[in-house]
Amino acid sequence: MRPVESPRDAVARLARSQISAGYEIEALHEYADASGDIGFYRARLRNPVTGDKVIRPVRRDGTRFVLGEPKSPASGKLLYRLREILSAAPDRIVWVVEGEKCADALAGCGAVATTSGSASSARGADWSPLACRRVRVWPDNDEPGAQYAEEVASALRELGCVVEIVDVSGYELPPHGDVVDLFEMVGECARDLGWLESAAIPLLPAPEEPEPDPWAATASDRFSVEELTSEPPATRWTLKPLLPTGLACVLTGAGGAGKTGFLAKLCIHICAGLRFGSDWPEQGSVLYVSAEDRRDVIRKHVWANAQGLEPEQLELVARHFIVKDMVGVGFMLTRHVNGQTEVAQDLDRLVEYAKGIPDLRLVVFDTLSRLNGGEENNEDLARIVSAMERVSRQTGTTTLVAHHTGKQQHRDNVVDQYSGRGGSSLSDNGRSNMHLALVKPGDEGCPSNAADLVAEKRLLRLSLVKVNGVPPGQPDFYLERVITPHAARLQLFEPEFPKTDMQSAWEVLREWFATQSEVQFPTSTTVDDLPEKYGPRNRRRAALRWAQDRGLLLEQPHPHPRGRKKTFLALPGPAASAERYREAAGGH
Repeated sequence: MRPVESPRDAVARLARSQISAGYEIEALHEYADASGDIGFYRARLRNPVTGDKVIRPVRRDGTRFVLGEPKSPASGKLLYRLREILSAAPDRIVWVVEGEKCADALAGCGAVATTSGSASSARGADWSPLACRRVRVWPDNDEPGAQYAEEVASALRELGCVVEIVDVSGYELPPHGDVVDLFEMVGECARDLGWLESAAIPLLPAPEEPEPDPWAATASDRFSVEELTSEPPATRWTLKPLLPTGLACVLTGAGGAGKTGFLAKLCIHICAGLRFGSDWPEQGSVLYVSAEDRRDVIRKHVWANAQGLEPEQLELVARHFIVKDMVGVGFMLTRHVNGQTEVAQDLDRLVEYAKGIPDLRLVVFDTLSRLNGGEENNEDLARIVSAMERVSRQTGTTTLVAHHTGKQQHRDNVVDQYSGRGGSSLSDNGRSNMHLALVKPGDEGCPSNAADLVAEKRLLRLSLVKVNGVPPGQPDFYLERVITPHAARLQLFEPEFPKTDMQSAWEVLREWFATQSEVQFPTSTTVDDLPEKYGPRNRRRAALRWAQDRGLLLEQPHPHPRGRKKTFLALPGPAASAERYREAAGGH
């Protein structure tokens, strides 16, 4: 059996004519995939007399090598030094340069660096491993280099990257000069990573995108006849009944109530497509903008709430949970300018970044006090909602801001849409308002089966104080705090309560409704005519209202409306369908 040929021997054989003409093998660059399997090599040969260079790609074919790269997958060609990119912390800058020699030079300084190859290679590369990262492109000092930088920047901005292009005109580089030439000109100081990634590097200004004109005439300015005659579409939910899709939402809670842990849990459910309560989320990506806690703190909460997930679920969380650590960087949703509070220009960068995140479902802002450049009065808080709505409108995603409870509201144990600190415009304009609180002994709504958890301060209650499109009186969610070495893991808790008078009255009527759902079309009048064993008439009527307010009993269109019989009452579920009633009644 013929021995396996080494890559260097293969280059010597395949580039025999160049080597005989005086060229020498200067470097052999590996292009490996995410698992470390080498797809091909790119050999660089240089003539030490003339300085000319030749690039030759080689790939393995059985026990020998042949010239050329392997056929590229549909996603595009491999990037150079791919595994270093994938293993780098997400907040590291990734440098993109033209050619492997430059990438190696930057990597030698401690930078995360890559290239797609030559100046003409940008369009054919798979840039997806750089999605949502901060990237600096260092072009060669020539027209092809500038073109390469623009093509790379365009591809990366579509992936949600924040892209900066080095202004090489700020250096006295020779024609075609690159970062290696700069290192040779400036010396060792240029090889310092701190200098490379500092403000000392001149950058080209980012391109400006024109603002869409909200007053431009469009077809959607009017309702079509079809819209006026057909049933409106059902409300879309990122997670029902908490987060309506594409709208601004608010979560309030006192300091230490567990808002960050709850937000981490909520994001995990969306990223991995996990059921929350009785509903499944619209699975996808989450952008968590943290202005209060550093990334390592958020990681502890995510780690705690990811315990017990299956490997494929962990993969989904790793892929879709995106954290931007904005502590101390000055990012704001609003700023106070010339005596008034305005939506901040910072928002444009955020929107550009968010647009590049595939399947983005939710943007979380934690917390309002760190992102508000104004006061917590009605006018300035309304600007916060406007900023969130701009993000939702331009990205099509839900936005959610965490806000602290007012001191007096917390002391008085107030749980309503005005529990948040400051003016009421935040809750008035938010389309969903949730309140998270620690359950205390003696609280109204304290479960009878949670005495130990309440005593140990390990039970939280999430109340839906206002959600547009959802009937009032929705039941609260209860969450048990399970202590871990780093942060509390929250898990849904099934509460038990002593039965109220209305609950007891409704349970009697519910049994009767369950027996009627296959044939009759019961109404409130039918219930009025029930015998006394179902309780007094007034008590029955009150129980009906109580059940309807909580969605336990639904009013449905009658399949054969006539006179006053235009609706009937039914339990939720498949039996509530008028078509099912009609079928059960033999089509009559």
